[in-house]
Amino acid sequence: MGYGKIDEKSGQTVADYSGSYSVILGTNSSTGADDPTWSLGKYGSGLGFDGTDDWVSTGANPPV
Repeated sequence: MGYGKIDEKSGQTVADYSGSYSVILGTNSSTGADDPTWSLGKYGSGLGFDGTDDWVSTGANPPV
């Protein structure tokens, strides 16, 4: 199972805590309307989702 701290504060990926896996913001690595936005969280950075079409992609075979 992957665990991401979501502390990157920018970019199109969120790295797994192990450093061996990452998830993509939106449908692909390009910036798009379906990407969540980086925002200030309660304990550092976080992702803001608009409730309509924002999501992250774990890819076809995420580690479990």
